[in-house]
Amino acid sequence: MPNRSGAARRIWEGILTGQQIASHALVGPNQQFVLTRREIEVGTEGGEVVLSWPTAGNESYSLQSTADLLHPAWVTVTNGISASNGSYRLALAPNAAAAWYRLKR
Repeated sequence: MPNRSGAARRIWEGILTGQQIASHALVGPNQQFVLTRREIEVGTEGGEVVLSWPTAGNESYSLQSTADLLHPAWVTVTNGISASNGSYRLALAPNAAAAWYRLKR
C-alpha cells in the first residue's frame, strides 16, 4: 500500500532472511510477496498421536514444546523425530503429558 510519498509499505510476520529481502527487491513494488508458514498437522496412527510437518527445503525449522502457555519455557524437541517422504513426524503416546507445540525458524 503506497504512502503519501509514493513508497510502498509492507508488514511482515517475523524476520526476513537476506535471500527473502533480495527476492522482494527484485520483483519491485506492487507485487505480491508471499511467505508460506509451516504448519503442524495432527493425526492418529496405531493408537498414537502423530505430529507431522513438511521439510523446509533450505530453511531450518525446529519443533519446540512447552507445558504452559502463560509462562512458556519453549524447549527444542530432538528425540523421536523421523523424516520420510518430505515430512518430519513425531509420534506421541496417548498418555504423554499435555504440551503445546510450535515450529521455530
